Amino acid sequence: MQARADKPNTAKEPSKSKTITIQTLFLYLVFPLSQVITLLVGAQEINALYSVPVPVFYTIAGVLLSLLVVLIYFLYSHRSKKQTEKNYQELADMHQFQKKQYEKIQRQRLELEVLKNSFEQQLNEISVLLEKEQPEKALELLQALSTTIASTKEYPFCPNPVINAVLWEKEQQCSSQSILFQTDIQIGDCTSVNPLHLCSIFSNLLDNAIEACTSLSENKFIHLTAKQSGDFIHIKVENSSLMPSAPKQGHGYGHRILNDIAAQYSGSFRTTYKDNIYEAYFSIQMP
Repeated sequence: MQARADKPNTAKEPSKSKTITIQTLFLYLVFPLSQVITLLVGAQEINALYSVPVPVFYTIAGVLLSLLVVLIYFLYSHRSKKQTEKNYQELADMHQFQKKQYEKIQRQRLELEVLKNSFEQQLNEISVLLEKEQPEKALELLQALSTTIASTKEYPFCPNPVINAVLWEKEQQCSSQSILFQTDIQIGDCTSVNPLHLCSIFSNLLDNAIEACTSLSENKFIHLTAKQSGDFIHIKVENSSLMPSAPKQGHGYGHRILNDIAAQYSGSFRTTYKDNIYEAYFSIQMP
């Protein structure tokens, strides 16, 4: 489910892990402090029972309280460190996934290049058949070639091959889930932007939209707009959606990646939700 979009800004999504850590710290404090307070309140009774001078008692209580504070600090630091390491690992895993996806797209493009060379050879064969006045065989070979081309076609959404590959894949996903997928792409080849970043941007934006649409039973749509204005690329994804909720523990890293990429390119990332429509705005400045 997509992250909550209470107002359009570039702030990161609220982290439940931070709340959980604070709650744990509170539990660490409540019981030990309650015991210290109990000792302090019963100082006179303890003094009468064990004949411990009050100044000595308070000194011992102060030392114990100091040790308790130090212990709580180390427990809290240890837990925070573990949570930070976990978040970093999950974020690294997400980056690795995006890298593998980009590598997969590159392999597919190499396969397409091989197919294109094969097509050229078949076209030459067709030309030879026509020169030999064998139109029936040429037509048969041409029909087979057309069928093969249609099944391996790389749809030209824009001049950038990485974006084309990502959009083609997402279009197939939308088609299999009865989601209306519309695009309005008016950008150049974007060669100055890291191809891996382009892959991450469009993959994360569309993955969020597809996930939101899968929660609906009808009126499922995604409208992607990407336009270039000077050195800036502006991307907007509109999709039908239920009221978005805060991400669960371990989720929401797609948004964190988008925020990170936007910051690297002096851009911005924000989301809004109104009338069952979720909108994500992303912009970057090309180097």
